[in-house]
Amino acid sequence: MTVRQAHEVLRFFRVVSPVPALLKTGIAGVTVVGAVIVLQAPSLAGRAFAPLLLLQMFAASSGFMVPARRGHYDLLLTQRSARVPVALVHWCASVAPGLAAWLCLGL
Repeated sequence: MTVRQAHEVLRFFRVVSPVPALLKTGIAGVTVVGAVIVLQAPSLAGRAFAPLLLLQMFAASSGFMVPARRGHYDLLLTQRSARVPVALVHWCASVAPGLAAWLCLGL
């Protein structure tokens, strides 16, 4: 995959997000509540991280094969792009909201 093709795949997944908006909103809300809990009572940090871990697992398991078979990614897969790099970019786009939340809580 060339740099140009990788850029096109990233642009595609920025527009067609594999993570639903409601899940992103939930991750943001859990992050804000978790930050308040960690700042108020650092001993309860484990309880603040558990809901975020659950939402992160749901976001990361958004799935690639079923939408690909249904034709959602035909635009990408018909442009000389191999499935594995497209799937890796899909996975990175799926993990990104949770990773950002973990970084915010970790700081």
